[in-house]
Amino acid sequence: MTEILTISSIITPLVVGVTELVKGQIGRSKLLPISNVITGILLSGLYSFSFVPQDLILYLWAGAIAGLAAGGLFDLGDHVMKLQESNKSN
Repeated sequence: MTEILTISSIITPLVVGVTELVKGQIGRSKLLPISNVITGILLSGLYSFSFVPQDLILYLWAGAIAGLAAGGLFDLGDHVMKLQESNKSN
């Protein structure tokens, strides 16, 4: 379990970056959380397939968790920015 969390914490910033690129192309969409998870699975799967194929399942789980974390990380940052803007206007 600690390996999955370690791998996902490394992959999460990559997923956020790729999702930002995708978001620039498709705009804000309700499909972005799904895009996060798919991106995480693809990135971790490609890495595992290239370097450690015996741990493919482990990396796929970590990619899914990284995708979920990336979505939550973005939503948290977006929420904090909105709170700061509302505090400045008051």
